[in-house]
Amino acid sequence: MRTRVISFVLLLAACVQVNPSARYSCVTAEDCGPGFECIDRFEGASQCFREGECVPDELCNGADDNCDGRVDETFPEEGEACATTALGVCAPGARVCELGQLTCVSNLMPSTETCDLLDNDCDGAVDDGFDLTVDPANCGACGTVCTTGTVCRASRCDESQCSDGVDNDQDGLTDCDDANCQGQVCATGMAPEPRCGVLSPDAGTTPDGGARGCFQPETACNNGLDDDGDGEPDCEDVDCAGRTCASGNTCTNRACPP
Repeated sequence: MRTRVISFVLLLAACVQVNPSARYSCVTAEDCGPGFECIDRFEGASQCFREGECVPDELCNGADDNCDGRVDETFPEEGEACATTALGVCAPGARVCELGQLTCVSNLMPSTETCDLLDNDCDGAVDDGFDLTVDPANCGACGTVCTTGTVCRASRCDESQCSDGVDNDQDGLTDCDDANCQGQVCATGMAPEPRCGVLSPDAGTTPDGGARGCFQPETACNNGLDDDGDGEPDCEDVDCAGRTCASGNTCTNRACPP
């Protein structure tokens, strides 16, 4: 009799193990003892569970409700791809069991917008906040970086350092020979600072009229010439403000008063 009692106690202890792999195997409920039931498993032998611990029908909740060793097996759509109502990269989703029902949940959450042709912050706008026409880190296209000595203008990296003897924008033209340097400082340590310009053929100051070069600011404001090659002769050039013009008066408001 004592042996039977000990065996029954051991049987009950086996049935209440927390680890499912350590549960007591059974064929019928009688093998489990009072207060327990024998539940068929999807794989392997049936096991003993407390009465009420398992429910007949699986719920959509990410748990093994019917204790058959599978989770949400009656909801085969779980994990399938779906489209949410979100925008941008947040639109694609997957079906998951949530609060007892299948729900389409976004695969990604909104993040800080980056320049990558995607709507990262899921607001419906791609690469918003990036101006590719002037952004030196994304000039004309995401990831196009303007190197030292260049500036992003009109979606293109143009020469901006015009006194270093380097073809910074790699267009085959250096410093003042590059049209992008027009009007830019072309030499340092001089006062006033000379700037890049283009002498017109009638300037008369170089044998190859029309050539680009580095010129001192306009100082002769009464000869009708564009001496510094910036496209503005005499009083039209701001350099001539207050200087004597052709009429003998001084240049005022970019004009020579009669």
